Amino acid sequence: MEQIRVENQVIGFEKKYKNDMKDLQCLDPTYQPRVSDHMDQIIDMTTQIVDNEYAYVVDGDVFFAVEKFPNYGQLSRQNLEHIRADFALWKSAKPGEPEWKSPWGPGRPGWHIEYSAMSARYLTYKFNIHGGGIDMIFPHHENEIAQSGAACQEACVSYWLHNGHVTKDNEKMSKSFGNFSTIRQITEIYHPLSLRHSLLSAHYRSPLNYSESQLDSASTAVYYICQTLQECEDALSPFQEEVWKEDT
Repeated sequence: MEQIRVENQVIGFEKKYKNDMKDLQCLDPTYQPRVSDHMDQIIDMTTQIVDNEYAYVVDGDVFFAVEKFPNYGQLSRQNLEHIRADFALWKSAKPGEPEWKSPWGPGRPGWHIEYSAMSARYLTYKFNIHGGGIDMIFPHHENEIAQSGAACQEACVSYWLHNGHVTKDNEKMSKSFGNFSTIRQITEIYHPLSLRHSLLSAHYRSPLNYSESQLDSASTAVYYICQTLQECEDALSPFQEEVWKEDT
């Protein structure tokens, strides 16, 4: 019952996210995989990492052996002496948590392995661009590199793109700080394209400070952009009609 409750909650979050992206007029990705639908791939990759001797099993938990992966730390450029803590690929089941069957007993994936498994499934082990927030560089993306490389020596991402945080009063937006606004709360006041314009106004690696004055400016900019596009469409309309007549 707990697993069903969690899955229903996730579906609810997913629906809200898709509605937000639709409001912002973002195109749907080709694939939108769920972790729960890819347990076979996650378990297969974890098994491969264990078989390649980059991981070990302890009482139903599977840990990645960081010291066995020589390039660990290459993305974050941290001192390896300070970051040699092994991390979990698979965690044994605990009361009240969702669980799945595995060769190591019932449990669930660690935090990082699902990303490596699903990207390998849809993009193969070699793909061009991997993105995420700047706070994902370590340990999350560092661990992804290690997992994928331990499962397949040819694994490679050509470019890593890490975006800066959206801040408010120069502090990272966070529920714990009480300065957090959802997309839905903002688009109840401003047009969704005004929010999108505002988010695109800074270089992707730079932090973006959220403010109502910035959204006011973005709203004005979006208005003039739409007005200009409409004027262009009106001006071109007679020529489009002529082309249509010639084609028919």
